[in-house]
Amino acid sequence: YALEPNTAELDAIFAAPFTPPDWQPVAQVTRSAPPALLLHGGDDDVVWPGQAEALATALRAAGVPVELEIYPGRGHADIVAALSSPGRGRAPVRQAIARFVSARSDPSR
Repeated sequence: YALEPNTAELDAIFAAPFTPPDWQPVAQVTRSAPPALLLHGGDDDVVWPGQAEALATALRAAGVPVELEIYPGRGHADIVAALSSPGRGRAPVRQAIARFVSARSDPSR
C-alpha cells in the first residue's frame, strides 16, 4: 500500500516514467473511497505491516471508515491461505470478512 522500493528488482519494476503517486494505493486515497477492511500478518516480511497501518491512517484522515486487523505471529502467506479451507486455521480472516460485509449489507435486499 505504501511500498518504498528498496531493492534493485523493485527499483526496476517501479521505474520511470512512473512515480509513487502512480502506483501507491496510499497516494490514491480520497474521501470518496469505500469502507475498507485491511487484514495483515504481524510477522509479514514481504509486505511490512506498517504499509497497512499507513493506508489505514490515510483512509481515516480522509474520513473513510476503515478496519485494520494485524494478526500477530502470521506472515504474508498466512493471510491469503486463511481464505482456503485447508488454511482457515491460520488466521480468522474469513470471519473478519463476513463480519465486515454483513455490517454493511442491506438486509432488505
